[in-house]
Amino acid sequence: MSVGRIVVAFALGLLAVAAPAAAQDFPSRQIQVVVPFPPGGSADLFARVPFNYLAPIVGHPIVFENKAGASGIVGAKAVINATPDGHTLLVSSVASVVIPPSLTNPQAFDPLKDLAPVTGIGTVPAVLVVNPSKGIRSFAELLQYARANPGKVNLATSGAGTTAHLAGELLMRETGIQIQPVHYRGGAPAVTDLLGGHADIMFSDALFFLEHIRAGRLLPLAVGTPHRAPSLTDVPTTAELGYPTVVASNTYSLFAPHGTPSAIVDKLYKLIAAAVQDPGVMAAFARQEALPAASPPERFAAFMREEAARLVPIAKAAGAQGN
Repeated sequence: MSVGRIVVAFALGLLAVAAPAAAQDFPSRQIQVVVPFPPGGSADLFARVPFNYLAPIVGHPIVFENKAGASGIVGAKAVINATPDGHTLLVSSVASVVIPPSLTNPQAFDPLKDLAPVTGIGTVPAVLVVNPSKGIRSFAELLQYARANPGKVNLATSGAGTTAHLAGELLMRETGIQIQPVHYRGGAPAVTDLLGGHADIMFSDALFFLEHIRAGRLLPLAVGTPHRAPSLTDVPTTAELGYPTVVASNTYSLFAPHGTPSAIVDKLYKLIAAAVQDPGVMAAFARQEALPAASPPERFAAFMREEAARLVPIAKAAGAQGN
């Protein structure tokens, strides 16, 4: 066992001394981690990297299941309907949890009541990219082309109401351009169509694009965070380009079914908090421009409510509908 895993195991041993029986016995069997998008997307990274690290520590198998559909609603509902004992968990972005269900009629579920927020896992900046075949070489050229050709630029998204969609809506609202969102069942198929020239631009997680940017298959135009991305230092931020309110990033996070005992929620938080500080996990995150984002359940729940208050009105104003 590595030094990092010894430290984690020791810390959890101390926790068990004072923990209620529910937490002491957890986990007692296989843990299922549900990712509500197709394989190969951002959520997969933030599910598999820390939980694969934790598997030898918890002493039970950890399996991953991709349950895609309805912009993340299908997978989230599978977890909501599971036994609330911590053995069925959801890894998704906060935006994908709070936005799509608020847009369905009748509402699919109430994310602030039907899920137990556990902790953030990692945060990744969004990058605006274009297929070079479009002939657009800069953010200014994109605005110029879009203004001259309203509705002629297709924006690939990972689903209606997702961060990739809302980033595009913010871009339109703040710059006055008109682009056409095209919704996919996840980030991976959206990038595939973008590379194939079936879509023109995408504004989503950096980790989707890094390999293709390095290979020249996609051209980055802007980063949607206040600071430049470490491996994209020549790419300006939206604030530097004059649009500081066009802010886009994703915090991938862990959720349990509502009713999961607080002692188990707290133990899950401590497991993730330890995992994301492991040098190997941090290195895997850094390769994708991601930063660890673990926070205690109460603080994470407050962040979730703040994101809902910020993002849901934008999605409703855009007329987004779950797909």
